[in-house]
Amino acid sequence: MSFVSSTPIANVSAGLITWTNIGPLAAGESKTLTLVTHIDHGASGTLNSTVSAEGQPIHGAAVIDGAYYELTALTPGITVTKTAAPTMVYSWMNVLYKINVKNTGNCTLNPVKVVDTLPAGMSFVISSIDMNTSEGQITWSNIGPLVAGETEVITLVAHIEEEAVGVLNNTVNVTGTLPAGDDVHSCGTAQVIVIGGICITK
Repeated sequence: MSFVSSTPIANVSAGLITWTNIGPLAAGESKTLTLVTHIDHGASGTLNSTVSAEGQPIHGAAVIDGAYYELTALTPGITVTKTAAPTMVYSWMNVLYKINVKNTGNCTLNPVKVVDTLPAGMSFVISSIDMNTSEGQITWSNIGPLVAGETEVITLVAHIEEEAVGVLNNTVNVTGTLPAGDDVHSCGTAQVIVIGGICITK
């Protein structure tokens, strides 16, 4: 955690933020200090922020009190895996793809966008979830929200065109949006091989 700003202005040194004098404070009076901090990249688990205050009366010893605030640093994560069946195909066959999107972090992701790019020689047939298609790209705008640990499965059927040959790689990209902070991303690929056929004429 690192310092960003404060009101009133404080002195900052090696993670220690000091307001030298916010007084005077009359009997029963209170004063509010605001502090903005940044959760650094890679932070995880429980973070404790502690504060202590010391007041000096006109006569007698100083009075001291303290408090702390506990917060949990979110650890976002997302994975996508993709399988194809069958993996050895002929032209004019259909291929069934399964896309598994999992929230591997400890916070909810919403929206969760999935984009599948079909290779040349393959065309879209049907999907288990509503989507948009454009020039070989299939987009699911939001399959979320996905809570921590949740998995969403998309099935997709694609058709092998007559001119398709060799290895066809189908790539999927997924983006998950956090309540705050940077998005998380993952990608996956499934491969099918188009087997050459035999044509007989007479």
